[in-house]
Amino acid sequence: MLNSTTLLRSLTLLAAVMVPALAHAQDQRLRVSLGGATTAGALDAQPAIAASVGYRFADRFSFDVEVTAADGAAGRLSGVSFLGAGPGRAGGARLGPMMGDIRRGTFTRPLPAGISARIGSLGLPLSPGEARIERDGNTALATVGFRYELPTQVGRFLPYVSAGLGLARTEQRVRGSLSVATTVRPGITTAVRPIVDIDETTSHTGLAASAGVGASIRIFRQLSADVDARYFRLDRGGNLGRFGGGVSYRF
Repeated sequence: MLNSTTLLRSLTLLAAVMVPALAHAQDQRLRVSLGGATTAGALDAQPAIAASVGYRFADRFSFDVEVTAADGAAGRLSGVSFLGAGPGRAGGARLGPMMGDIRRGTFTRPLPAGISARIGSLGLPLSPGEARIERDGNTALATVGFRYELPTQVGRFLPYVSAGLGLARTEQRVRGSLSVATTVRPGITTAVRPIVDIDETTSHTGLAASAGVGASIRIFRQLSADVDARYFRLDRGGNLGRFGGGVSYRF
């Protein structure tokens, strides 16, 4: 029968053998990545930040959670109208189409002649004036998926492919003003002044799917440099690309 001293020595010896083996088996299963990128497609040439956490549950397979935050609205929101639907109707003319493809920044465009607006109970014709629109926004994507590291002969170089499914949220803020000269009666026109001001925020959340390729190059112990290209398929027919790089650390 084993006494307490022998049992303690046996457990100590077993721990001395098993703990390093278990630690080695769990080595570098957890990965944390952070990087910067630029976008293309529905959100063209805008800066983005990408972060991910991965857990390797098999020899080459990892479970990944990834978040991307981009500066600008990803074109999934309709144009904002702060006038109405046409001449002679309450509110005047729709300016949504005049925004064109502007996704960020300030846009100033002359107004054509021949539109009218209702101010109070009076329907007044509007002389040519100016529409000023400032548009800003952001897009955030969060996906959950898998990464597969491709076999290679170079130990420091780890190419991979990945795919995921998640959500994308786009938020857009539009601020604008309409300045025109109003004709009070024939031959008398008031000074050009703002008559309409807007400050409107809209948002949309929908599904997003992702697919990508990339590579990690180990530069020091568990620290690696990353490069990747990611494609996102958004709802409402949106396509978004992300190209960038960063660093990752494996625990």
